[in-house]
Amino acid sequence: NAGVGLGGKFDEVSLEDWQWCMHVNLWGVIHGCHYFVPKFKQQGSGAIINVASAAGYTAAPEMTAYNVTKSSVLALSETLASELQAYNIAVNVLCPTLVPTNIMKNGRLPSRYSGLADKLLMNHAFTTSDAVVKKTLNRLDAGKLYTIPQPDAKLFWWMKRASPSLYVKLLGLGYPLFNQITK
Repeated sequence: NAGVGLGGKFDEVSLEDWQWCMHVNLWGVIHGCHYFVPKFKQQGSGAIINVASAAGYTAAPEMTAYNVTKSSVLALSETLASELQAYNIAVNVLCPTLVPTNIMKNGRLPSRYSGLADKLLMNHAFTTSDAVVKKTLNRLDAGKLYTIPQPDAKLFWWMKRASPSLYVKLLGLGYPLFNQITK
């Protein structure tokens, strides 16, 4: 799946940018699934790997549009997994945090983020794209729906499940620190 990054405060992101992000990150996945699902049903088997993101369940501030697209891919994948199980079609959804890729090359970010994404990818990307691919294929082969490849992504996954309200409150408490970093 293709993916593009879009950041900024909710009220600062244009509707045009929202549409662009939704078109690439969500509709690209929908089109791919819509094309392959009938073919997989007809042949009696298949496998779908959708690329979401930990952003699909972390809901970090200043990533609203991106978060919405990735949570939609997560929900789509979960729904397809239940619908397609009887047809011997495996579904896996990949939910990484930072992975060194070109996602930000064509991303749209406020100028105050200048260099921040690259710095984060270089210094805090606990994995490589090759390692993520290998882990995803292993999880798919094992019949697992979710691939959450990094320790930070797993921590966020479990924190949100353990106490959703506390998780959101902690995000809000950490948000002023994020604003300090991006000033």
